[in-house]
Parts: sequence; C-alpha cells; structure tokens
Amino acid sequence: MAIYYVPCAMHKEHSGWWAKYNWLVLSFLSCCFSFHDQSFWIDECCTASCAVQPSLEECWRQICRIGGSDAQIAFYYYLLFLWHQVTGAESELALRLFNGVWVFLAGWFFRKEPKALVILLLSPFFIYYTEELRPYILQIAASCGVTMLLYQASRGHPPRFHALFGALFFLCLTSLTGVVWGFGFIVAFFILSFRQFRGRSFWKAVFCWIFPFAGLAAYYAYTLSLGARSVVISSSWVVNVAASLYELMGLAGLGPPRAELRLCTTLDSLWKMEGLVLGGVVALVMGGALVYGVVLWSRQSSRSLPWALLALVLIPGMVFLYGTEAMDFRFSGRHCAPLLPVLCLIWSKVWPQNWKSSDRCRVVLFILMMIVWLASDFRLRFCSIYSRENYREAVFYCKSLEEKGMKVLLLCNEFGGKFYGWHFQPPANYWSDYDAIVVSRPGRYAPVLKAMEDSGLYQRSALCQGFTVYFNGKVLPPARKD
Repeated sequence: MAIYYVPCAMHKEHSGWWAKYNWLVLSFLSCCFSFHDQSFWIDECCTASCAVQPSLEECWRQICRIGGSDAQIAFYYYLLFLWHQVTGAESELALRLFNGVWVFLAGWFFRKEPKALVILLLSPFFIYYTEELRPYILQIAASCGVTMLLYQASRGHPPRFHALFGALFFLCLTSLTGVVWGFGFIVAFFILSFRQFRGRSFWKAVFCWIFPFAGLAAYYAYTLSLGARSVVISSSWVVNVAASLYELMGLAGLGPPRAELRLCTTLDSLWKMEGLVLGGVVALVMGGALVYGVVLWSRQSSRSLPWALLALVLIPGMVFLYGTEAMDFRFSGRHCAPLLPVLCLIWSKVWPQNWKSSDRCRVVLFILMMIVWLASDFRLRFCSIYSRENYREAVFYCKSLEEKGMKVLLLCNEFGGKFYGWHFQPPANYWSDYDAIVVSRPGRYAPVLKAMEDSGLYQRSALCQGFTVYFNGKVLPPARKD
C-alpha cells in the first residue's frame, strides 16, 4: 500500500495546485501571446497622449481637448495615467502592458469556471482588446465580475449584494455603454432571482450604493449635455442625449449605420432615415429573445436547454457577425464587449462532459468554434489583418524627408503626430509649396487630393498602413527601405 500512496498523494497535490492557480498561468500565457510593440492608431494615440501628461489636471485638460466621447471613459485614462506615473511607461509595449492588469483580474473572476476561462482567453475579441490601448478590456474584466456574481446567485448561492453593486458600479465607470450593459445585467438578475430582491441586506446595500450611482448618472448626463457624443441634432440637450443613446444602438448593429447617423443635423432628418423602424423591431426581437433565453436557462432542464442556447447564443452571435461583416472587426467587440463573458460562460456549459457518441453534435460544434477562434487569434496577432494607421512609421518617414531638405506637410490626427514627436507648423499658402504631403485617411480630404492629382503636380504612392504620400513632380521621391 505504501508503494502507491506517495504517487497518489503527489497527484492530488499537483491537481490541487493546478485547480487553485490555473487562472494565473492561463492569464500569463494570454498576455504573452497578445502584447506587441506595433504603432498606435488614432484612438490609441489619444489615449497615450492623456496618459503621459505631467499632472492629473493636465490629463483632464487633454481629455477635454480630444472631445467626443472621451470624457465618458476618463476612468480608464486616469488609471493609465497612474500606471505611467508609477512605472514610467512611455513606449507602445510598456503602455499596453497596463491591460495585463485587467487580463489577470478577468482570470481571477472566472477562476472557479476554468472551462469558461479557457474559452474567454481564446476568444479573438479578448485577444484583440488586450493588445489595444482602449478601455474595452477593462469593460470585459468588470463584466466577468458581474457575470460570475449573477451566475452564482442564479444557482442558489446567497447573493452578495455589496459585491454585486460594487461590480456593477465598476462596469458603469468604464463608459456609457457600460451603463447600458449594467442595466441589462441587473434586469437579468431580477429575472433569474427576483425572490432575492428583498430582505434587510438587500435594502441596506441599495441605500449604500444609490448615492455613488446617482453621482455617476449626474456626471454622464453632464457630459452628454456638453455634446460628449458625436450626434448633435437639436439645441435641446434632452434630445441630444436621446439621439446619443440611439447611436449606441446603431453601433450594436441596430438601425442606421454610425456614419449616416452622424450626418443628421435635425430631428426630422433622423426620423426620415432608412433603417430606423427596422432597427427598433430588431432591438425588440433581440431583447425579447434574450429574456426568453434567460427564463429557459433558469429552468436547467434537458428539453429547454437547446432553446435557451438558441436565444442566448445564436441571436447575439448574429449581431456579432453582422457587425463584423458590415462594418469592421472592432465594431463587434467594441460596444458588445461586456456581453463576451456571458457568452463564454454559456459556451462552457455546452462543452461536452464526455466524448461519447451521444454528445457528437456538441463535440462538433465546440471543435468548430475553437478552430475558428484559434485561426482568428493567429491572424490577429501575426498578420496585422485589423491594424490601422502606422503613425510611428509615418512620422519617422516625414522626419527623414525633412533631414534631406524637403518641405513636408503631415495631414493626420494632431494627437497622434505629436505623440511620436512631430511638430506641426502653420500651413503654407499653396499646396505647391510642399515637396511632399503625407496624408492619413485620404478619404477625409478627397476633394482637395483629387484636385491635386488632376493638376498633375503631385504623384501619389502608398506609404504605410493608413497613410498615403503625394510627391511634388519637381522632386524625385527618395528610396524607402522596406
């Protein structure tokens, strides 16, 4: 008996260690795979420019200069500013390592559901937003905490109301979309465990947290009244707030495209837009399907489980796919990021407990999903298929032209150019005064650039990702080293 006792004990000790720390190892491996030192694109440059300010006051001023909806994600900016102050991070890789904190936090929240954690860490959305210097990975981490607390409560565990409201407040701090998803989570909790919305502990937690939530609501209302979203169709801030919230629906694949919505200048033009009625109908259908799926899922019966998966996985998945194909990749994850942990938790329940022939359908479904996700992960990481503007290379190229005595005009986002050390000068009187004009997103300057090309003075060529260069015909473009 003694011969078998030691290996058995060693095996038990080993399995106990892995069960306790697997989230730590898996999160570390995910970080090693995701992070890189590629150039920032426009939004990342804005984020980095706020982080490297000398003081918190200057950080807020920079947020205000950027404008748009950046005031609604100031929490992420402040945390990144502290990361910069503590670590001295200024390079792309050093600043992106800040997102590793949220990868480990998401892993810690899902530590009791290792299957869901593996699926989450393999998700291409998770990989992509780990490497992007934007607050979406922070939203995913906060959503992991809310998801696990709601899941435990739905399984009959006594709800920890202070932890739940704290996680919801954390999610709502991330952005205005976090508020929308936070409201959806609390509605789902009410459906799953409505009997637990009572008792002294619940009302005590409500009383403690109602003031922080009220303060946060006032802050978001203030940012919306100042036009912190891109839709401004009326002089009334109430109408603009409603239009901004509708824009969030459009970003989720419901209603008119975002670009068309931003062209609206009056309330009448909004009502006349194509897709308004269809978007409302799709929103009602998807919302009803999700509620129905939650009700079926709460029953946990073998007959209702397939229909619950259809409502909870397939319908939101169709929205993900629509956003991916119709717009671009970040569209899907960007505003639906808090939904990702929920979907991964549901997928983990589809994970076959054994590989018998009776589970053949689920086995095939799970294997296909993993193949697609792994292929997407490697394409994201090594093929730069979803990369955008390469500001670092563009600014370096412009500096090299100036060193050769050429007069260069760089047309790009001001914050991106300044972050990489470009000093913008007042524009010259005529386009022909420049030997080279480097342009980011040429579509924004299409009429002017077309006139330049038609004049025959400039020759156009591709420079790098997201940038085009126009050379004056009087000078020869210097050779580039690829």
